[in-house]
Amino acid sequence: MVSNPEAEVGQSEYAPLLSPSIRAVYSHTEPTETSSEKPSQLLIITLILLYVVSLDLGYELILPAQTRVFEAIYCRQYYEKHDPSLIRSDGRDEVDEKWCK
Repeated sequence: MVSNPEAEVGQSEYAPLLSPSIRAVYSHTEPTETSSEKPSQLLIITLILLYVVSLDLGYELILPAQTRVFEAIYCRQYYEKHDPSLIRSDGRDEVDEKWCK
C-alpha cells in the first residue's frame, strides 16, 4: 500500500516547517535602533572630510622639509666635484645655503 504524503497531518510542500507556537516565539523582532543611536550621514561625511584634510595637511607640511633635504644633498654632491672648499669641515658636511640657491 502506497501512503500519500499529503494525507498525513500538516505534511505537504506548502505546510510551514515550524508549528505556529514556535513561529510566534522566533518572530519576535529585536527593538530597532532609534535615530539618535545611528550616526547621521552628516557626521560620517564630516569625519571623512576631516580625515582627508588632515592627510592633505600632513603632506603639505612634509613637502618643504623634503625639498630642503633634496636640495642639500644635490648641492653637496655638486660642490664635492666643483669646489670642495665650500663644504664645511665642522662635522656637518654641508654647503652654506647661500651657495645653493
